[in-house]
Parts: sequence; structure tokens; C-alpha cells
Amino acid sequence: MRRPNRRSFLLGAGLAAASAYLPQVRAETHRPDLRSLIDPEGGRTREAMAREDIPGVAVCLIHDGEPAWIEGFGVTDRTSKRAIKPDTIFSIQSTSKHFTATAIMLAVQRGILDLDEPITSWLPDFTVQSRFESAPQKKMTLRLLLGNRAGFTHEAPVGNNYDPGFPSFEAHVRSISQTWLRFPVGEAYRHSDLRFVLV
Repeated sequence: MRRPNRRSFLLGAGLAAASAYLPQVRAETHRPDLRSLIDPEGGRTREAMAREDIPGVAVCLIHDGEPAWIEGFGVTDRTSKRAIKPDTIFSIQSTSKHFTATAIMLAVQRGILDLDEPITSWLPDFTVQSRFESAPQKKMTLRLLLGNRAGFTHEAPVGNNYDPGFPSFEAHVRSISQTWLRFPVGEAYRHSDLRFVLV
């Protein structure tokens, strides 16, 4: 079996996100073997919406690289009561972390990335400030970043949640080097958006 390169991997990883724009696919017509999974999940989705008071949800199931079930439930908000459809656009926010983590783990599984290699292997110019240790970036690995154990603060000085207008993503990434770690690399858990920016 041919080992995938980064380009083919990224193309495959992007398929799931792109599938949200495809026309609605009914599992009962294209994937009858998945009805036993989809029907109960549709019911559980409705139950969870009622239990948690969620106005709307969109679901997409990818099977063998193709969308097998795309469906909208409920409404976008209680004011407009606009029905959610397969092509309804949502603000992705932290859901992007799931896509990123899945892509990283698939790359690890395929031998493209190593969870325990320092991130400076890929970002040789990256640095960060620390009062605990010198060159902490050389101890940071994908495993520590994905696990919220790299010591980062939550926000970067440029392009943070309180600064929606910023020059570029590159400027945001560069500004991470100005941040100070909250604890030594690998010694504690602390949620941070910066870790996924680096990943």
C-alpha cells in the first residue's frame, strides 16, 4: 500500500468539511445498511435537543469517504425560527478543534506525524516566554498541545477573542511568542486556544 503524502492526506481530511455543502443524502436510499445506526441517532438527537433546550442541530455522517446522512433538526434561533437545512451555515468556533485533532491523529496513524516529536521540528523559529525553564518550546509536542498540557495562557496578544480585527493569521501566530507560560511544559492541565493554533 502506498504511503499517503501530506497533500493527499489533507485532501482526504477536508472531504468531511466540504461534504456539508452537498445536497441532502438519504441513508435509506443510498446506504440502507446504515439505517439501523441512523434511525436511532436521529431519535437520540431529538431527545437531546428537548432535554438540553437546544433549538437546532445539523448532522453529517461520512461513510467510506462519502456523506451517508445529512440532516437538519429544529431552527437556527427562536426569534427567526428559520429551519435548519443541510446547507445552513453555522459559526464553527471550537468545533474546529475536533477537526484538527482528528486530522492530526489520522496523520499519526498513517506515519506522517509523530505525537512525541517537538513542535520545533515543524516550527523551527517558534519561541515562547517562560520563567520556569529555558527553551520550553523544545519540550512541546503534539501530544502535550492536544492534551492542554503545554502551559499556555488562553489568548494571544494579537487576534484573540476580544480582538476580532487583526492583521492576519500569521501575525496572530507570531504573537504567541510574546506570551508567557502559566506553568512548566507538561506539568499541569489548562485549556488554551493557542495550542490548537500551533497544532
